[in-house]
Amino acid sequence: MFKNRNQAGKQLADKIKQEANLDYRKSLVVSLPKGGVVIGAVLSALLDLPHQALAIKKITLNIDTQLAIGAVGESSQSLILNQDLINQLKADEEEVKKAIKETQNQIREIKKQLEISESINWKNKTIIIADDGAATGATILSAIKEVGERGVSKIIIALPVAPKETVDLLQEKADKVIVLEQPELFFAVSEFYEDFPQLTWDEVKNLLKLNQD
Repeated sequence: MFKNRNQAGKQLADKIKQEANLDYRKSLVVSLPKGGVVIGAVLSALLDLPHQALAIKKITLNIDTQLAIGAVGESSQSLILNQDLINQLKADEEEVKKAIKETQNQIREIKKQLEISESINWKNKTIIIADDGAATGATILSAIKEVGERGVSKIIIALPVAPKETVDLLQEKADKVIVLEQPELFFAVSEFYEDFPQLTWDEVKNLLKLNQD
């Protein structure tokens, strides 16, 4: 159990220092909005690394907007779909395509809103993908695919909490996975925090400005 995202980020920074063997001159923290940006800001400050947001969103259908059928970033290569769930919901191909397109349109708006820079050089960098936790891991898997298209040398996943089966899945796709807690019973990321407030986009934007030259 973590007091809040700040405390989780501090503990995660300590573990990264111990385990990641970073080349600090060639590393970059990449966080997933919204809550992951708090973790990313703490890692950026304590590891003295640049920090960039990466807009990845869960894909939902109108039939159940709380149930994610996958995740996607700005590029089509980042698409992750849960085909079993899509079949279970009896969603047709056109409905899924429409949901993906709408999600990517939202991602472009998020990029504009957060003023996410395209000027950072990702090539040959070690990328630390940070979030405040993962349940199924769909958004992290999508982030791995999106980052992998940018010529990076190494991908490290940094999470305060995720179930073991998700950690096992991520370890197949990333170079290293650092997770503080892997509980056997897992229902939602929020249950592992005493304080888990929802952030506004202005708060996210301000966090991204911290520790910038």
